[in-house]
Amino acid sequence: MKKINRMLFGVILFSAQISLAGNSALTKDSLTIGMSAEFENLNPLISSQAATKYMLYLAWRPLVILTPDNQWKPLIIKQIPTIENKLAKKKGEGLEAVIEIIDNAKWGDGTPLSCKDIEFAWQVGK
Repeated sequence: MKKINRMLFGVILFSAQISLAGNSALTKDSLTIGMSAEFENLNPLISSQAATKYMLYLAWRPLVILTPDNQWKPLIIKQIPTIENKLAKKKGEGLEAVIEIIDNAKWGDGTPLSCKDIEFAWQVGK
């Protein structure tokens, strides 16, 4: 009998937590998105599911984006390096580029984004 009471108490407690969590999310400043699939991972190089792509669009902030009219636009950097604007130059077989991060670029915890962070992401992506 005690086992059934504990299980019943657990179900009631769990239901109350779900109810409270659901009510706290309903504010004017929040966006709630429902999905019927679970994302597989958050690696943009190997993801294949639509749910994963959707989650990446919410979380991933690339240096530049391609707009719907097929134009490249800087997102995290101030200007896209090109040879014409002298922020990129040929160096041996490759290119050397100078990038400047926008002033308010921060991680989710408020830590400013640094060039070391971008270099690390580039190294991982290679």
